[in-house]
Amino acid sequence: AIIEMEAAPSRVNRKSFEKDIDQIIEKYLSMPMSEIRIDQLIREIFQIAFANHIKIPREFALLSKTLGTLQGLLEKLDPQLDSLAVAKPIAKKLIIQSLSPEKIGGRAKKDLWKYGELLHMLPSAMLNFLTKMEEEDFTVSFEMKEEDRIRKQMEKVSNRITFSVMLLAVSIILAGVLVASALSAGASGEMYRLNLLVLKSGFAVESVIVLGLIVSMFRSRK
Repeated sequence: AIIEMEAAPSRVNRKSFEKDIDQIIEKYLSMPMSEIRIDQLIREIFQIAFANHIKIPREFALLSKTLGTLQGLLEKLDPQLDSLAVAKPIAKKLIIQSLSPEKIGGRAKKDLWKYGELLHMLPSAMLNFLTKMEEEDFTVSFEMKEEDRIRKQMEKVSNRITFSVMLLAVSIILAGVLVASALSAGASGEMYRLNLLVLKSGFAVESVIVLGLIVSMFRSRK
């Protein structure tokens, strides 16, 4: 997320940042869905990030611009389209899936396994620590710090790779949507409606992914 990607400075005013986020949430909660523009929402979030000296990855900003262009194209093809209404059932389905008993049970099982391993290692680790303290051997503290630094660095690299893979997947979807749009220009009737449906679905998936990434990045700061 933002901190692990080195996007946030160490002296961020968290109260000010959270206040700005709350203002955006209150603003859009009071608006009808038909009046909400995803490109404007993302733009305002970026403005808050910049105001709080938080660096947004260049790829993320590029993706936001692409979404704005895509929304404009959709409005030309179907002026009555409510993009958020299209994305809402997809987002609802994803949320329900993430809260399903199978998903929650799987996460709980993994967490319990990790805690079990930790409890199993704790006695020997404590004994080793006390032995080192009795021998006044403080080199262990430096080794632990070095290992922790390496682990954090590896986590940052892993997060960047994950972000790149997700961005690549989104780009592939976007390419398919744009191709479908180009094909629909010379088509008519049922074929045109099919291509338009593909375009709407692709835009909805793009919107859900980007909004999910934004929420994930900002929540990781709390």
